[in-house]
Amino acid sequence: MQICSQGRGSLPVKSQSTPGASRSQLPAARPKREAKPCVPFRAASTSVAWATASPDAIEVLSSTSTSLADVAEELLRRERERQQHGSSPSSSAERLQEQLALQLDRALLARDGIRNPTLAFPGSQQAEAAQSHGIPRLQGRSPWNKGKKMSEATRQKISSAQKRRWSESQGLRAAVVSKLKGKVPWNKGKKLSLETRVRMSLAKQGRTYSRTTRRSMSRAHLSLSHSPEAAAKISSAQLGVPKTQAHKDAIAASQRRRAAAASILQAVESVHSQQPASAPAAGTGKLGGGGGASGSGRQLQSTVLGSYKAELREFRALQQELEPWVAAFKEQHARKPMLADVHATRIPWLVNKYKQYVLMRERLLNDTQKLRSKLQKSIPEPNNPDRKIRAFQARMNANSSGGASSKDAAARMSSALEYKRSTMAASASAAVDPQASTGSSALSADQAPDPTAASAGASAAQEDVSSAAEDLSEKLSRLPSSAPPRVASAMSAAMQYRKDKAAKTAAQARAAAAAAAASASSRASESSRSLAESDGGQAGGLPAKTTPAAARRSPEPRAEPGSSLDPASALASAASGECIEGLA
Repeated sequence: MQICSQGRGSLPVKSQSTPGASRSQLPAARPKREAKPCVPFRAASTSVAWATASPDAIEVLSSTSTSLADVAEELLRRERERQQHGSSPSSSAERLQEQLALQLDRALLARDGIRNPTLAFPGSQQAEAAQSHGIPRLQGRSPWNKGKKMSEATRQKISSAQKRRWSESQGLRAAVVSKLKGKVPWNKGKKLSLETRVRMSLAKQGRTYSRTTRRSMSRAHLSLSHSPEAAAKISSAQLGVPKTQAHKDAIAASQRRRAAAASILQAVESVHSQQPASAPAAGTGKLGGGGGASGSGRQLQSTVLGSYKAELREFRALQQELEPWVAAFKEQHARKPMLADVHATRIPWLVNKYKQYVLMRERLLNDTQKLRSKLQKSIPEPNNPDRKIRAFQARMNANSSGGASSKDAAARMSSALEYKRSTMAASASAAVDPQASTGSSALSADQAPDPTAASAGASAAQEDVSSAAEDLSEKLSRLPSSAPPRVASAMSAAMQYRKDKAAKTAAQARAAAAAAAASASSRASESSRSLAESDGGQAGGLPAKTTPAAARRSPEPRAEPGSSLDPASALASAASGECIEGLA
């Protein structure tokens, strides 16, 4: 039995004997059927007729063709049995047989067409179609992938293939450009809807640009600003619009951060301005530092701790704000987030807060040792008998310039000597000034110049010099034995210099006091002469003439205790019945 002989040749069919029948009972030759033209094969699926089909597809087709051949053999066996019994063939059996034969021929043709597409498509056009994009499907049959959703991996492969094809194929690009050249786009002048913009925003969310793209965008936007019309439009759009709660929260958080940063900067500046110096603190004036050193240490300690606490509070607040997102990231990825992961989210507030969090964490970790050293410097030493000596030894440095203590002592000494000299000169001049009065005829005994004023001033200066020398001698004696010889010699030279300077100052003070006493005695004699002349003129009934020079030289009358101008003495004398002209 030949199923199809067009271009295929005869198909041998295995003979199968009926059980219990002899060879003589079988027909000698089977009648030949009229050969019908084979219908050209049209695959229902493009994957079946691909020239690059997989071996699994070939195996499936082979098994299918084998099963169809078994069915055909079964039909032939039934036909032989029908002929033996002399029954007429039914039309349904013939139609079934023809359909099975046609399916068998198609399956075999498809199997051969997989290996060679030109066999399945004898024409040149069909062969070219098989070698190019696809094969037309069988009419009236739906494709195998209809209604099935394409996987994401397949979409990515198709997208990458199309991009590669567009970039590599110059002819395709030129053809597309030539076809679209001169045509107006369908969406020109149309405004995108809100739904479209939302979908575009969601599609672009999380996408990062390369460094080259960002650099080109930055160059394109450099020195660009809004036009006056655009600026006015933006301002009018924002005018009168109340701030949202999220905007208010962002402003409040920014203000809190600025306040915390300002407080931290002030604390750090105060810490740096109060660094412990090598000079002794101004306390009791002793070598140990006294109460001033401990007070400055406590102030430095409180300042350092306050700045560290403020920064730590800000760090804890940032950590609490980022805790929900960090926990969600750890639960999803089983690791802690990095700065690259935060940048990948493209959320501005999250990126800024995480950057600030990282900077504060690094600063706290790096500055902890510095803060600890500052605290150790500010903590006073425990009470021990060698505290003052060790503090003095720590400040000793033979190769450095003199400390602030020696400068302060010299300044105090010079100011004290200047003050003593001025007060001594003033007291000497006041002691020899005449105490003139219009109601008294002569100077009293207690108003006479004191000849011991100059010697008293000189003795006071000498006492200051001796006290300074004793102070230096005491410091030199308290110098520890471990002090360098250069320090001892320097202190001895300083003490000798101070002694010489004090002696010179005392000599100058004595000379000034003697000159003041001489000028005071001359002025006293001149004033006594003028007073005698005025008394003689008043006795003769003539008014006393007072020259301007004498008026300038004569001082104002002073009320000394016990004198006639003292109010207490005047009241006492008035009570005793004495009449004093000066009180009238």
